[in-house]
Amino acid sequence: PVPSFLCLSLQILNVRLTALTNMIKLFFVGQVNSGEAFAKLIVAWYDESTDVRVGGLLTTFFPTYADKFW
Repeated sequence: PVPSFLCLSLQILNVRLTALTNMIKLFFVGQVNSGEAFAKLIVAWYDESTDVRVGGLLTTFFPTYADKFW
């Protein structure tokens, strides 16, 4: 059996990944343009505790989002 603390940790990671994915989608369709929300994405990107999947998502997001305005 998997320890309960590990299951909870994976659930939290999945929730965070889902939230970031949806926030990124909202940025792309123009429904979110908050500087504060964007700053939180940048902080999450540089945070050493950020999971590899989340970091990879943000690494893809920033250049793609910047290309939208060039």
